[in-house]
Parts: sequence; structure tokens; C-alpha cells
Amino acid sequence: MFGPACFLNMKVVIFLNCIFTLIISNAYSQQTVIPLSPLTIPLVQKGNYGEVRSNHFHSGLDFSTQTKIGFPVIASFDGYVSRIKTSENGYGKAVYIDHSNGLSTVYAHLHRYGKTIEPFVFTEQEKQKNYSVELFPERNKIMIRQGDTIGWSGNSGGSSGPHLHYEIRNTKSEKPLNPISYFPQIKDTIPPLIKSITIYSIKENFLSIFPWHEIKPMETSRGYYSYTELVNISGEIGIGFTGYDQANNDNAILGIDEVELYANEKLVFARKMSDFSFEETRNANGLIDYSKGQRTGNITERCYKLPGVKFSQYVFLKNSGVVDVENDSTINFRLMLRDGSGNISRCVFTVVNNSNAKPKNTVVKKGELLEYNKANKIQSDRYKLLLPEGALFRDFYCDAIIRRGIKSFIAPQITIGSTSEGLKRNVTLKIKSDLEGDELNNKTIMVKIASNGTTSPVSGIYKDGWYSSSISSFGTYSLMIDSIAPVIENITTSYDSVYNCPVLEVKVSDNFSGIKNYSCTINNKWYLAEYDKKNSTIYVLLNRFTENEFNFKIDLTDVCGNTIIFSKEIILVPK
Repeated sequence: MFGPACFLNMKVVIFLNCIFTLIISNAYSQQTVIPLSPLTIPLVQKGNYGEVRSNHFHSGLDFSTQTKIGFPVIASFDGYVSRIKTSENGYGKAVYIDHSNGLSTVYAHLHRYGKTIEPFVFTEQEKQKNYSVELFPERNKIMIRQGDTIGWSGNSGGSSGPHLHYEIRNTKSEKPLNPISYFPQIKDTIPPLIKSITIYSIKENFLSIFPWHEIKPMETSRGYYSYTELVNISGEIGIGFTGYDQANNDNAILGIDEVELYANEKLVFARKMSDFSFEETRNANGLIDYSKGQRTGNITERCYKLPGVKFSQYVFLKNSGVVDVENDSTINFRLMLRDGSGNISRCVFTVVNNSNAKPKNTVVKKGELLEYNKANKIQSDRYKLLLPEGALFRDFYCDAIIRRGIKSFIAPQITIGSTSEGLKRNVTLKIKSDLEGDELNNKTIMVKIASNGTTSPVSGIYKDGWYSSSISSFGTYSLMIDSIAPVIENITTSYDSVYNCPVLEVKVSDNFSGIKNYSCTINNKWYLAEYDKKNSTIYVLLNRFTENEFNFKIDLTDVCGNTIIFSKEIILVPK
């Protein structure tokens, strides 16, 4: 029989046990959301979350590997490998790990997979006789402990130099999150830099967007900018800015995390990069002044929303961020930029209503009106352009110019749309060939022609005299014939210290359409090889072969089906 005192003591014990359990549980919870650094060297940002790249937003952090390959890449948390992808493009060699805390981490552009991952990948590569594979291991098949080496840093895929691309995602939604708050060791006390402010005249429901004034504010003190001259203007206007962020002790140009624009101290526009989806990423072309970016290479971000932009990272919009100067004789603007570490820059400037200041109307109503919220089609007897609904950011008039192609082309040069317009989705372009019949159909390829006359291939399908391609930008296109096989330029040997083995480096080239398929054999048995497109080199790592003399054969096929088969007796000189 328990007395009152005993009952009280039991309640105290139960209470203390609950508190203890809560403390332990809370400590474990905190531990599971504090990641280990993915590298064993100090973390230096070379690219940050949400910055605008070509046709997309950057979905993670790029960490410097000191222009070298071969640093251990460390798992941030306990978990299991949920996906492995190996590709000549994109992320190259990449590992995806799911964790019990509801997060997933991604490690990309690796040079080599870890010891528990590499055999699993190679088995499938050998089965498919292909370097490029995408694997989804069964849950818990490849278990990973926090701190395990899951690979070594590299330069694989579409990387422009050795580095580690690192992401933290919400496992359930697959949305990438901003990892910067997880790594307080990355020191950034520098507020964003503001280089210029552009004032746009906006007319006819965004049919006309004219960059009216560009001003260059002065930094009066750290993080404080101003432009003291009054800007005379009239009508509806939008504001854009050119600026970037930098972290301590590094000169890398980084994106801006948060933007706020105030007009007479009233918020008119705000956006924050936090958890955009991959389905939204092409909105990058509408977030910026695409035309200026094409001309100058500089990024000017709009502090107003084009009608076709559907972006979850807009926090606040008043009248789409557009300000009507007619309603106020004087408007004091305040632009605020914040980086991922909380550093803030402010810029103030003033515009005054001047009815004598009239921008020219830039709407040229030539060609067909394409509407952003509808599917559109324009065509002639030589081309067809099919635009799905949601491909455009605004309505605009689209004109097509057909010029006679030079001798090397087998179709007219067709300039379609405006290079000042970005696309949110790919569109289909079909061009009719000048050639009769289909005898060269498998040798035909579409090309995009730059302003300087250089051409780049755009793969597609040839059928019934028409070549059809999915294109990601407007411009000038035509058709060409590629009937020349790829070339083996040189074969040299080197040594890979990460794999600890000799390497055959096969330098290759193709006159035009590019390498599509490649296959290597050693002594008549298939052998794994890696094609590095950016360096035009096929690497054959001899980590599974010990002989010093052997027959090496390589088959190369370009996009148009032209093939070369090359064989050579190789004698390795011992290191």
C-alpha cells in the first residue's frame, strides 16, 4: 500500500524521468540536424544557393577544392544511399543519401565513389555496358554512417572546374533547401555589393519594357548606398538591380538571398530564396533582365514580376512590384539586399514625376502576337514553331526572318522570336530540308547560329523532310549535314593517384555534331571508360587490369551516326 508521501515521491521520479527523456531526446534531435562538413578542408563558397545560372537557379552550395581533385567527401548524417547517378553531363558522379531527420544530402561532380558504393555502380555499368547509369538501391541496402567517406571530390559532368556541389533537400518534397545556415563555420561579414540600379518604363501590360535610366549609386558607408540626383520619369515603372554577394577571404561572385523594395516606405516587392522546387527553376529567365544578360553577361534582377513568372519565392507583391509615378509627384525608393548570413545592404534614390519625360514606345507590332497563358503556333512552308502553354513570361509580338542559307546549309537560316525573350519551357522548332527524299535523313542535324556565325548542334528527329528539335531559346537556326566520322587525335598515359592506377587518355574530336556513343575493349573484353566532354577526352582507368601489354580498341559514334573503330597495342611503362 502506497502512502501519500510515497505517491508524491513517485510523481517526482516520473517527472524527473520525463525531463531527462526530454533532454536526451532534444539533444539527439539537435544532433541529427547538425551536419558534418562534407569536406575535410575548410569550406570556401564558390557558388551559393539560389543564384541565377544559365536557365536555372543553383540548388546548393559549391565548395572549393583548391583547384584539385581527390579530397575525401564526407557523409553529413547517418542514412542510406537512395540514388546514384553517373553521367557525362550535369552532376557527373553523384550520390544521394536519405536521412532519418527528414533531410537528404547530395554530393556531386565526384571523381570516385566510396568503397561501399563503387562496386555496386560498376556491376550495373558492366551489365549495361555503359558508363552512364542511374540507380535507386533498395532502402538500407547501402548504409552510411555520419563521417563515412562516400567518395572523393572531382570535376565530373558539367563542372567547370574541380569543386564539390552540395545540397540539402527535404526528402519528402524533394525541394532543395538553403544549406548555408547549417554551416556557421563559413564566415561572411561582407554585405552585398550594389553596382547599379535600372529603372524600366513599363507600358501596355508588359508588352513594352524599356530600360529608361541606369544609375550607379555610391557607397557612403559599409552597406549603405545612395544616389543623390533626382531621376525625372513618368508613367509606370519597375526597378531592377545589378549586385552580388561575397564571402570573407574569397572573391567568388555569389547570389543574393533576400530582396525588398520600398516606395515611400511602403513595401512593394519582396523575395527570399528558401525552398524552390526544380519545376520552378526555369523561372530564372524571367526573374532577370534576360536581354541585358544576353548582351553583357551581367545579371540584373527585376524587382517586379512578369505575368508568366510563377515563382514560390516571391514573398510580397503589390501591383506586381510596378509603381505608378503619376500617383505621386515624388517617390523615395529604398532597396534592401540580404545575404544568407544576414548581412544587409541598403540603397536609397528618388524619382520625380516629370510629364515632359516620355520614354519611346518600344512595342513593334510586327509578326504574330504570342500570349503567355496560351499555347501558340506560328508557321510557314519552311518552318513550324510550337509553343506549349506556359512557355513565355509575357505576351510579345514574334516575327520570323527567313534568309537564304550559305552553301554549307541545307535549309534557310530562320531567325525566329527575339533573343531578348527568355523561355520558361522548351518549344518545338521544325525546319524543312532543301534536300529531296530521305537518303541523308540520318546525317541531318539542326544548328543554332550565333551572331558571329559560329554554329552549335541541336539534336532532334528527321522525318518526312522535316527536322524537329526541342529548343531552349529563340535565335537563328538552320540544317546541316554531318557525314564525317569522329577522330582519335592522340592516346597518352598518365597516373591517377585517387584510383592508384595508370590511365589511358584518349583525345577525341568530332567535326560537328558531337560524340554520342563510345565503347572500349581491352583484349576483346568490354572495359569501362569515362567521356569528359568539356575536355574532349575519354579516360580509361586501369584499376581492374594489371597487364602491361594489351590490345586496346575504341568505337566512337557521333550524333549523326558516323562511326570510327580504332585499335592499338598498348605497352605501359611501369611507374
